[in-house]
Amino acid sequence: MRPFTDDRHERLRDKLDGLVRALPPRAAPEDAARFLAEAGALKLCVPSAYGGVSDDVSPLALVVAREVLAAVAADCDAALAVQTLAALPIAWAGTQEQRERWLPALARGDERGAFALTERESGSDVGALATTARHEDDGYRLDGEKVLISGAAAATVLVVFARTGERGAKRAVSAFVVPKAAAGISLAATTNLGEHELSSVRLDGVRVPISARLGEEGEGLALALRTLELMRPTVGAAACGMAARALAETRALVRERKRGGVALGEHEGVRAKVAEMATELEAARLLTYHAAWLRETTSSRTRLGAPSSMAKLFATEAAGRIVDAAVQLHGGTGVARGVVVERLYREVRALRIYEGPSEIQKLIIARDLL
Repeated sequence: MRPFTDDRHERLRDKLDGLVRALPPRAAPEDAARFLAEAGALKLCVPSAYGGVSDDVSPLALVVAREVLAAVAADCDAALAVQTLAALPIAWAGTQEQRERWLPALARGDERGAFALTERESGSDVGALATTARHEDDGYRLDGEKVLISGAAAATVLVVFARTGERGAKRAVSAFVVPKAAAGISLAATTNLGEHELSSVRLDGVRVPISARLGEEGEGLALALRTLELMRPTVGAAACGMAARALAETRALVRERKRGGVALGEHEGVRAKVAEMATELEAARLLTYHAAWLRETTSSRTRLGAPSSMAKLFATEAAGRIVDAAVQLHGGTGVARGVVVERLYREVRALRIYEGPSEIQKLIIARDLL
């Protein structure tokens, strides 16, 4: 989206758009990941030194990719998001050995990652994690349960956040990269939030060496928040993709469908609603691309909480309204299973919840302002 993108981003948009439209609907998670790997989209998750396409992970490229994918194949969008969530902490805090071991494999799709942060009691309060990492022999013992973990069922490696200090302390959380096949890891209830397959992950006496830790002890909380901050504009982009598809479907419908011999699009009320939908989408895209551009052109260690949260908050809330309006204008067909806007109606709802619900985004914005 000009002026924030350049020719590289627009070529990526065109390439992905052409490829994703040839996909059969509702790909299985492994098929979605395979498509992303073959299309080269997983390379967006890692720096060029490890098989990626740019010196560092590009927020703008991720925004472009997620907008395109979410408009047509939300399952592919979910697969890209989960892989990026796992790759970023390794790229930023991993040792050279950790990066060489995991990042090229994640970029090829040979390894599937998951970001194991959320817990039943802590919710959005990352500092209140109950999962522990206790020193034992020459490593750590991990115990606890993670819930609602996207992609954990298909993952081969987990980035796990656990408490290594006293609860509530500033540097109490550390991050670890853990093969899912490690003894003591088990998966419980698996459900779905939109196209995100969610699982509970039990860690019972999982032993990992010190070399599994990402960064220094106590740096996990900052690493998790930094990851989420970069990813939030990409959630906004997914919302824009779904909203744009809903608007396109609505425009086609109101031009073709007639009432009393007059196209729906000729009615003043319908025209006003379509104008509102288009305006909200344009505002959401501007906020989203601006936030991604700020992240791309600013030091990666500079906090940009408010712009990132504004993009996610506004875009996901606006997309919900746009898709809802699309369903309304479709009438009875809008809630028929298999109709595009009905599918979007189910898929878009999750975006206001994951990676920090709208209420948390408002708190972050207010904190930065006040």
